[in-house]
Amino acid sequence: MAYGVKYRLIFSDVLGFGKKVEILKKDYTGDVLPMIAGANPVQISWQSSDDFYKPIIGSKCTLSLLVTDTIQYDDFYKFDEREFKVVVSYAKSQGEIYLDRVESDGGTCESFECVDNVLNNFETISTYYQNRVVEDGGEVESLSCVADAITDDNFYRWGAYWSGFLVVDRYKEKMTTTPFGIQFNAFDGLGTLAKFAGPSGYNNDSTPLNLTALTRLKEILSNLDLDLDIYIASDIRSPYFGGNEDFETDISLLSRSEEQTEDFKILNAKDQLLYILESLNLRIFQSYNRWYIVESTNIFDYYIKDQLYNESNSTGIVPTNIRERISTQLDNTKNEFIDFRTYDKDATSLGTKRLPVLYDNNNELKAINNDLAREFLQPLSFIKFDSLYKNTGSINFGSGFEYGSFGFTIYDIPYPPFGDLAEIATDEIAFRGQRSMKLTDSANVAGNIEKCFSTQTSFNPQNIEIKDYTIGFKYYVEYITTTTITLNANIRFRILTTDTVGTKYWNSDDETFQSSVYMNEINVTNGNQFLAFTTNLKDDGLSIGSLTNLTLTIEFYNTICTSPGYETTYFDNVDILRKISSPISISQDYAYRLENFDANTANKTFKTNNNLQPVFYRSRENFGSVGNPNLWRNLIELQAQNIANDYREFVTRYEGTFRNNKVQPLSTHNKVWFYWNGHETDPQTTIIDGLQYDVKNAVFKLKSHLPNNDDDEVLTFVIS
Repeated sequence: MAYGVKYRLIFSDVLGFGKKVEILKKDYTGDVLPMIAGANPVQISWQSSDDFYKPIIGSKCTLSLLVTDTIQYDDFYKFDEREFKVVVSYAKSQGEIYLDRVESDGGTCESFECVDNVLNNFETISTYYQNRVVEDGGEVESLSCVADAITDDNFYRWGAYWSGFLVVDRYKEKMTTTPFGIQFNAFDGLGTLAKFAGPSGYNNDSTPLNLTALTRLKEILSNLDLDLDIYIASDIRSPYFGGNEDFETDISLLSRSEEQTEDFKILNAKDQLLYILESLNLRIFQSYNRWYIVESTNIFDYYIKDQLYNESNSTGIVPTNIRERISTQLDNTKNEFIDFRTYDKDATSLGTKRLPVLYDNNNELKAINNDLAREFLQPLSFIKFDSLYKNTGSINFGSGFEYGSFGFTIYDIPYPPFGDLAEIATDEIAFRGQRSMKLTDSANVAGNIEKCFSTQTSFNPQNIEIKDYTIGFKYYVEYITTTTITLNANIRFRILTTDTVGTKYWNSDDETFQSSVYMNEINVTNGNQFLAFTTNLKDDGLSIGSLTNLTLTIEFYNTICTSPGYETTYFDNVDILRKISSPISISQDYAYRLENFDANTANKTFKTNNNLQPVFYRSRENFGSVGNPNLWRNLIELQAQNIANDYREFVTRYEGTFRNNKVQPLSTHNKVWFYWNGHETDPQTTIIDGLQYDVKNAVFKLKSHLPNNDDDEVLTFVIS
């Protein structure tokens, strides 16, 4: 949807660096109106957590403005949550503008800060004019003539830093005279994903859509309407993921069984996102107006990554002294570059981009407020995983109708006016999820017996007994009346199979199969609520003999109702379930014991997608091929390994307040290196977990942790 700028505020922070905040209105095309800033006009914060493996890091922006006699604002609280969009921007330095030009021409710039060190931070109006002329192939003879003839202020080219939607959940109006302050919050929306439906991997038939993880991510994030690019940095790969072996090409991270809950509801957008992220120790956040999906650890300079990747590939041996290599590269270059696989909002590849991410506490960041603190998180003895086997014996995963009529047959009325006797209902009445099956107006409420829809399953009765099956479904009689008349409705269905004698019908009252046609009926006196039916089949009345194929069918017929006010009947979770020796789902406990487990008492529990196939590797295990010797490991082990590496000893975590001296403001995709000349230097850069940015004051409250990506900690696998 189109947004137009309605309000704009341009100001400089305390260091003189330009900043801009705009409020855009949906479909707005009028004049741009001014805003007046409060003392701290823009504050952006990312939610931090004590658990730095938390997958979703949402963010918000707080605007503090002034209302005066001449400056008024819309009643933001009267509009929906997508009516007003907030965009915060920063003025780009000449070095970053140069970087943009180089990259647009397909080149690479290792350190655009060198340009900033030679030139002024920002273009002036005259230098901007000169640069435009030069870019068009001309030249300016005397720039001073231009500068002398105008007020040669800075000319800003803006880079987007953050965006979100204005949300007013409560608003208290001040009944006072102007001027007075007002405050509003905007959110990036990551915390609201639970209210959106998750993408489905199947059409209304048996053909899978083969959604990749990237396609799911794209569809999930599209719910937020921010239309941001996606930047990914993940080291875990697999030859089974796809052409480039990166996780986003995978179609199996959420298979048909994994994208559903036990009662056949499609996982919502947030739960699907969590499933993908938690499977690979990933986190998502907004930074520089992009979505970043990055590992919570095992992220360091591309040069060392490539070194490990190539060395393991050529020698077949896992490289060693990894942390020492990281430290040496950091000491030598005083910089760190991360390779990001980038995509636009539609998941179209934009190529790999190598971005500088390093800030340090001696140059770009200066500690203030005397509040810098360092805490030490306790090392672990065990790393545990919660895993869920989806060991279901259902007829099909369309039992909840979330895949439409997949697995079911819908029948037509056999005489004029014809028409379907049942249809899929979406966002009407459902036991779980969004969909159910309902009887249409063509399904008579009395008189003719009309078969409306059916489903079936086949099996070999020599291997599987019919008494291993249970049939169940949920039903809802919609009943609207203004009287006190008691509902009297009958749900009708048949369960049948064919043995060596002929067709047999299940009598759920007598719990036996019989040769005579039998209609099961459920009398319903309580309408407008979901009720449940279940019956455990037996082989009584059947003659199986040497049959090797048996088809079990359940047919649903029109509801009989003599009471006025009957509307229709809804069905959901129609399930022909094969009972098995283990429960439908079992919680399986996995654990990895660290080498010094007896010296520590702490443990942490994480979630996993239960993939024990040894077909995954990181840069350091890049050796081998399918069916040949390799260094590959299973996904749960790699999850545990990365966590164990961090927690093999006390984990250092920093928290403090800093002033940002760099033109480019710090953000959550950056990394911070702490060192004190002549005293102490961290061997790696820290990963940012939480951030609060007071834009006017150029002040950041930072929380970050120090990963340990050295040679792998020794682990012992334990299963119970």
